[in-house]
Amino acid sequence: MKRLIALLFAAILTLSGLVPAANAIGVFISPDDRSYYVHGPHYYVGPTRYVWVPGHWAWRHHHTTRVWVHGYYVTG
Repeated sequence: MKRLIALLFAAILTLSGLVPAANAIGVFISPDDRSYYVHGPHYYVGPTRYVWVPGHWAWRHHHTTRVWVHGYYVTG
């Protein structure tokens, strides 16, 4: 019986230590280009070189809202 109580107590202590860590994890959303930046700053396809242009904020709809424009590769 003492062994069962000790195991139960240990399980409660273990779970109580995990709950605050699980609640501390948050969701952060920020615009970035990580999913688009797959080849690095530049890469070649045959003789053509493609260069990365980073993302930026731009005005849309006659300066009423700003939107994130994802980065992209251009020939360069």
